[in-house]
Amino acid sequence: MALDYVVKPIDRWPGRRRHGSEQKRTPFSRTIQRNEGWSSRESGASWSKIISSLERELRALRATGVILRLDVQPHQLRNDGGIKSNASPATSAVMLEFVAERFKPSPKLLYKCDVFRDWQSNVYAIAKSLEALRLVDRYEVTTAGEQYAGFKALPAATQATMTTRSAADVIERFSDYPAEEIETNPSSARDAVRVAIGRTHPDRNNGGRDNYDRVDAARRVLSSVHGISL
Repeated sequence: MALDYVVKPIDRWPGRRRHGSEQKRTPFSRTIQRNEGWSSRESGASWSKIISSLERELRALRATGVILRLDVQPHQLRNDGGIKSNASPATSAVMLEFVAERFKPSPKLLYKCDVFRDWQSNVYAIAKSLEALRLVDRYEVTTAGEQYAGFKALPAATQATMTTRSAADVIERFSDYPAEEIETNPSSARDAVRVAIGRTHPDRNNGGRDNYDRVDAARRVLSSVHGISL
């Protein structure tokens, strides 16, 4: 059964994007691909292999509402949710969103990749990452998909929530790390959050937790933005 997905433009990118020399050549096999009108001089795995691998992992998660986001404009997409044969993404960044019906409650998950210079290899990297996460279950080390918890999708743009910048400002206030660095650098965000949590912990503030709760809310927002558990 073919993978049921739609292609949409990238509207928001969690964290900082990689560009140029920061990106790598594909580590995958050197088979040249030409599928659905798309071609790449550098991409390693065939598109049929990529989509088959992705379909297997998403089927294991009972994924629904699958969206593949590429760096394209709306006019480059077909009415059926595919990409036009003459369209070429502006960059290799890709995002994959879906609901994992295997778990209850069913989380909406998000995976992003801009490590490689061609977008097809970045899709394949996401598929291989999902495979690695699935194999964690083989020895029943996890029981409810805990390994996926750090990748819950960003809330919808219309949902009332703390903005990324507001979250960074909160952490800056209690850590002295620059907000811009907290917003864009996952490593700095992790260090800053640890400092902020330490300074606002109720045990150090006569049981008061208003600032601690504010820091924890900011931590959750930044965890979603950076795709890691802070």
